[in-house]
Formats: sequence, C-alpha cells, structure tokens
Amino acid sequence: MANHTVTLYVDTVNVTQATVDTYCNFGQGEGTSNEDYTVTVNAGDTITWVGAALNGSTNTVSIKQINYEGNSNVFQDNNLLGSGDPKTVVGTVLSTASGLGETYKIFFNVSNKNGQFNIDPKIQVNR
Repeated sequence: MANHTVTLYVDTVNVTQATVDTYCNFGQGEGTSNEDYTVTVNAGDTITWVGAALNGSTNTVSIKQINYEGNSNVFQDNNLLGSGDPKTVVGTVLSTASGLGETYKIFFNVSNKNGQFNIDPKIQVNR
C-alpha cells in the first residue's frame, strides 16, 4: 500500500471565489483542468491533501475537508475532516474500492481571504 500526497497550489494573492480555477492547480500540465485532474491509487492506499501558497507568499492554505460527490465513495466516510495547522486531510482508500473517476470536493481556506473555497478533482482506483 502506497502513500500519495496531493498538493493544491493556490495563488493566495489573486484567488477569489470566482477565480478558483484560474489561480489554483495541482501541478498538472496545461490542457488538464482542475476538474479533470485525477489521482490514481490502489485499494488500501493513503492519500494526504496539503495546501501550498504560490509565488513565495507567506499566506497559508488549509485543507478543511474532503467531501464525496458522486459515483462510488472510496473512503469510509462521506466527509474527511482536516487537522493540524495549517490543516491537511488524510484518507485511506477502502480495500473494497474500485472505480473510474470518482468525484470529490476539496474545501479549503486561505489565511489572507475571507470565506471558504472549493475545487473538485477526481480519484481513480485501479481494479
């Protein structure tokens, strides 16, 4: 069983609710949208979601929670809550999980902004 780290990079200076897709990414190449970004894992693997500020900013990005959105839930709970400071979320893929493009939503906060943001990539569990 492997450990995977998913880093959400945020331009903490310019991001707004309306511009999350413009100023946030997972380090994926051009041509892959945030909604199409997919983490490929195996049953039993552990995923850790962390936030990182872009452009050398000292602002922090806290991953508040991961919520199951659609298809098959690959985690024990529908909502995985963050812990620590800044917050990160850890989830273990169920040993019985398998599925294509399971959707989930990442809720995050930025230390210099009011409100909560969200972004929704996918998890692919190998069969």
